[in-house]
Amino acid sequence: MFQLTARKGILLATSMLVACGGGGGDGGGVGSVSATAVITDDNALPVTQEVFASSAFAQSFALGFGLGLDDDAFAANAADGAADANANAAVASYAAALIDGLTNDSQSDAPATFVPAALEACSQGGFADVTETGGAESAQLEITFSNCEGYGDQGAELPGVVNGRMVVNVSNPSPFGADFSVNIDGLSAVDGDDSVFLDGRFNGTVTFDSGVTYIDVLMSTNSFYALENGVESELINYEFNIRMTEGSIRQGFSGGLDGSGFDGIISFDTKVRLRLTYSVATYTNGELHIKGVDNAAIRIIANSTDYPAVDIDLDGDDVTDSQPTWSWNDIMLMVDL
Repeated sequence: MFQLTARKGILLATSMLVACGGGGGDGGGVGSVSATAVITDDNALPVTQEVFASSAFAQSFALGFGLGLDDDAFAANAADGAADANANAAVASYAAALIDGLTNDSQSDAPATFVPAALEACSQGGFADVTETGGAESAQLEITFSNCEGYGDQGAELPGVVNGRMVVNVSNPSPFGADFSVNIDGLSAVDGDDSVFLDGRFNGTVTFDSGVTYIDVLMSTNSFYALENGVESELINYEFNIRMTEGSIRQGFSGGLDGSGFDGIISFDTKVRLRLTYSVATYTNGELHIKGVDNAAIRIIANSTDYPAVDIDLDGDDVTDSQPTWSWNDIMLMVDL
């Protein structure tokens, strides 16, 4: 599942790997998850694929496709705000970029102000009720879609017929950070043969230094549910963080997954945060552990840009039972980069 095409925006949220998390050895998730699924040699690869795909899906949706965290324009906006006499300018620039990404799926510069309150007609039918409230200490954007088709800027419209509600909050601003949340309340989209229904809430923080040499994002959710083309999946007690610098991303994630390719729940945890280098677009360092019932485990060690080391322990005795040869292309098959 999660094989949606790029540019699906917030509604058919893409599985792009632009943002990832941090759990495990870099800070645990929002709660423990007890694994109940059986790991076998036959399902080990599909389980691993679902972990990476489900995590990337949730991350890209929570942050908003088009947020531009790795975009020069966003860094310039944040830097301008940080140098401004107004202590909230940097956060306002970030919030504007967040809202722009969530509403317009745009890679362009962030707008100077929030999207105003309005009942907006969608270009192909239906409407979007957009409400923005708040002041210096907090801001909220709420969008309710009603059979909306063609919402957004020309050339970057959200695809399909959209229904449901989403709310973005930004609060507790400081010169170099803020808290924010993204609430998805029964958001659905139908685009030809593709359909998706999403429900969940993410809470998070963002921080960056005065020169914007790095950006840190931490987000978590107790539950993120997705129904895509009739296939269900739920992330449980899931947490991710990211440190993004000019050339790479340090990322990790932890939590549980009730997926489609196995019965029960598996848990996962980055013991060493994964490092994604832009120049090669693959992992060059890090370690992820996936666990099933009775401590059965799959260990993925990123020690090569082509073929990571893979150890499978089927009975939880810390003894390797098999070492399959999987390429990153195999593992990321369900992730649309």
